[in-house]
Amino acid sequence: MADKAGVLADREGLGSVSMCGCGVVSVNLGAFTLRMEPRAFLELEEMVREAGAELLARARLLEQGTVVSSMTH
Repeated sequence: MADKAGVLADREGLGSVSMCGCGVVSVNLGAFTLRMEPRAFLELEEMVREAGAELLARARLLEQGTVVSSMTH
């Protein structure tokens, strides 16, 4: 947990999450800032955790030589 007032978390070289006095949560990543209500932030946090778990599962499949997806970006 960060020790600055309003800062909920920070990672050097990545960004920070803070909450202002009006209750808006700000996710700061470099020059990008995403502002949202606390409920939306908690939903985002859940979605990112789900994506992280899926990413780990796919990485394990790749290590086993299993084709994960034929789609590209």
